Amino acid sequence: MMKKIFFMSLLALTFVAVGCGKDGEKTYDVPAKSETKIEGKNVIRTQVVQEGKKAVEITYFFDENVKYDHQEWKIIFSTVAGATTAGLAAQIYYASKPTIQVSYSANVVSIIYPLGEGTGDEELKKVTSLSEVESAVQIADILGVLSLF
Repeated sequence: MMKKIFFMSLLALTFVAVGCGKDGEKTYDVPAKSETKIEGKNVIRTQVVQEGKKAVEITYFFDENVKYDHQEWKIIFSTVAGATTAGLAAQIYYASKPTIQVSYSANVVSIIYPLGEGTGDEELKKVTSLSEVESAVQIADILGVLSLF
């Protein structure tokens, strides 16, 4: 019975949050193509999940010695409601891992994974040049995590 009440409350909270969009917030365009690019000492992977509806932009951060540091995800939705619902779900999903930071604003959910918590961290620690990162990134893992949202 308590479980049912919890889920009903969670559902009600989600509907309230979706209905309370913040006026004037800048929304971001959903990327139209998947690509990997190197910007400075970081590698940015953009993966289109549903064309025109959902994409993820993952930035892999490295120091000046090409030592992997951490990763940050921006999941971009076509609607504010989609990001709000996914943001709430992500906060609940990661509630037991306080080192992972989740936030959402407008149509973007942001997740910051510290070293050791991100997808593919063990492979990325072995990278010795930024050009190697593209082959180290596992798209199947990205899509698996996104299926939660």
